[in-house]
Amino acid sequence: HACLDGRSLGSEGLEAFLEELGMDTVSLLGLSAFDSIVPLTSPEKQAPRRERRREFISHLGTAPKKTHEAEEFAGDLLQKDIIGIGDLRRLSELLPSEVPARGGVVEGTRSFSSGMFVHGGVVGLRRNCRDFPLTNTAVARFVAETYPAQEFTSFAFMTNVKTALHRDSHNHQGSRNLVVKLSSFSKGEVWVSDGGGDVFEEIAGQKVPGRNLSFRDGAVSLDPRRWHLTQDWIGERTVLVLHSVRDFLKAPRRDLATLVDFGFHLPSEVYKKFKSLSLAAGRFLTCPTASSAFSFEFDSEQYVFPKKYKRTRAEALQRPGYLDLYSGSRGVAHALAEKSGTWVLTFDYARSASEDLLDPQLQERIFFLIRNRAFLGGGGGPMSAREAMLPKIDEGNRHAAFTARVVKEFQALRLPVWVENPHGSYFWRTPAWQDILGAALSIAGCLATRVFTVDNGPRRRLDLNACAKCSGARTGEAKNPGPQFKGVKLDSLEDVALVTDTTAKLQSRVLAGFEEWPRG
Repeated sequence: HACLDGRSLGSEGLEAFLEELGMDTVSLLGLSAFDSIVPLTSPEKQAPRRERRREFISHLGTAPKKTHEAEEFAGDLLQKDIIGIGDLRRLSELLPSEVPARGGVVEGTRSFSSGMFVHGGVVGLRRNCRDFPLTNTAVARFVAETYPAQEFTSFAFMTNVKTALHRDSHNHQGSRNLVVKLSSFSKGEVWVSDGGGDVFEEIAGQKVPGRNLSFRDGAVSLDPRRWHLTQDWIGERTVLVLHSVRDFLKAPRRDLATLVDFGFHLPSEVYKKFKSLSLAAGRFLTCPTASSAFSFEFDSEQYVFPKKYKRTRAEALQRPGYLDLYSGSRGVAHALAEKSGTWVLTFDYARSASEDLLDPQLQERIFFLIRNRAFLGGGGGPMSAREAMLPKIDEGNRHAAFTARVVKEFQALRLPVWVENPHGSYFWRTPAWQDILGAALSIAGCLATRVFTVDNGPRRRLDLNACAKCSGARTGEAKNPGPQFKGVKLDSLEDVALVTDTTAKLQSRVLAGFEEWPRG
């Protein structure tokens, strides 16, 4: 308890008193605003099903949330062979600015921090880990390529931030801070106390010797537990600061796995305690960015895992899985997960408006992951234009064009892909699919459903009877079948007439009328 003017104040009273003065306990500790360091692991109470459904319906037809320009730029960086200092400087300019933990706010001041935080006895991940996964991955890759020996749990971009004399008591004992120069400026050294130094600064009324660390080699390393400050500079001073917070071993394993998945080189103690984590875990196939994008850009409910699967999502996404578009009840996804022993990423607009596959940005993310071999295969069954989800024919055509492009992306990598739709659907008659079907790839027909598959293996006509005989099954027969049919022998189930001749003629007239309607 605190005592003021003879009054005893509890924690709530102290907070209210400080608020009257424009202060709070978080800022007194030198931390960022509290809402920027709320741990991702704090569970939010789920709204009742009726409210969630009402909210979903209210979002139907609305534009999905636009990806931040910094994330788009980071995604482009991750496709480059090497990420340079100039790339990171530009990235820092695109990121939203926050109040710096230390240093005064002047014109041109910008700050952005991410990674792990510690606040009292709480250790967790900053919100920017969730909101900017590609940015985190781009920074981690730059550090791995340029300063591979540097260990860190957190980082910060700082532009024109002049930190006063301080010690980072919340940094890990024995760790080293690395400050990387990202812009062209002169002077602006970091002064660090050193008994053998010849540059003196005043601390508590006493002259303390130290030395100025120059950015002559592009970066400086220092002990954060020693007194240090930022000297004056000329020009715009942008730096990247890498550091490790204290008590990082108290963080949940899933938080540490998330940082490893980004590619962070965490302190060695982490890998000793959690032997299943490793530096190599951040490398996802040929694209180290894919798993981080999976972890945060897509909702956890979109993933289907095999039953009795013991790995965490971050661990699972270090290996390739499958893509299931227009997943519906996810029957295919569940069967595929069980057969393959890996995860399946599903999309269905009926579950969430954020899974609208007509969104160009979402499409490009999917294509990006396909090209970087995040999937072992994929496919789906888009709804036809007459379904309630797609009331307009134009939307049906756009879905057909999208799935055709998905097929071509998988074909280019010689990976298996499937697409199913009703046999008589106009889906197969769209220009994009006419080009594909003209390539004489395998088309399997079964009653009213047509399935397009590409497996890059030997191709032959699908014979359902032969498949059934291989497994000892009987197709379409009772236990005690009647007399053998003496009519014309059918070579395929496709030859079975599903309607009478009269009904077939009526269907033709209705279809002809429908074809005339768009032209009129």
